[in-house]
Amino acid sequence: GGCAGGKADPTLILGISTTHLYVHNNKEEQGQNNTMTQRPLPVKFADPITLEYDYAQGGARVLGPLTHARTVSMALSPSDWRVIAVTGWSTVNNNLGDEAIFFSVDAGQSWRNVTGNLREASGVCGKVRPGGVHLVDLDGNSRALMVGTSNGILVTFVTTDSPTEQFWTRFGSLEEFPLVLTADVDYEERSDRLVAATFGRGVYTMKKAKAKLRRLRDSMVNVQ
Repeated sequence: GGCAGGKADPTLILGISTTHLYVHNNKEEQGQNNTMTQRPLPVKFADPITLEYDYAQGGARVLGPLTHARTVSMALSPSDWRVIAVTGWSTVNNNLGDEAIFFSVDAGQSWRNVTGNLREASGVCGKVRPGGVHLVDLDGNSRALMVGTSNGILVTFVTTDSPTEQFWTRFGSLEEFPLVLTADVDYEERSDRLVAATFGRGVYTMKKAKAKLRRLRDSMVNVQ
């Protein structure tokens, strides 16, 4: 399910693979023979490394994937499911390849590269490892776009007419979100808490997250 135009759409199904966005509802988004509409992602993301079935042990599934996390991540706006962000890993075989974050306001019919200064803002000398992308509605047309990285949570602020060159900055103090690979980011509207799941350092929460995001957005606007 999702929302658009102030109305809930419980029939919405939205999915993602390493190559395509998949959309279906009982209104405008239906493929041929009531199948899901497929729209190509702006780039192909890496396929996760998984282990095959262990046929010598009766066909038991060997635990996987081995990439420690999904290789592609998607977020949509709670108020408009057509506003979508995607990111992922370009390869799992080495530390090469581009890292990028893409943003769409029309359900994947077009994409904007909003990577901007992500690498510089993360402060890493290796890979940024973007993942766990998340969108939080703030006010009006403004949204916080957050992503987990090798150095914690980074955030930029987007609108439906945002420029391509986005400015990113780290979000939260070291006590709130440490400098560690962050695999997933989530926001719970009712309690106004931001939750970050890290790799090897536990789960961290931030109270009154929306007010802190607004203050950071306003300070960034004033600086720019």
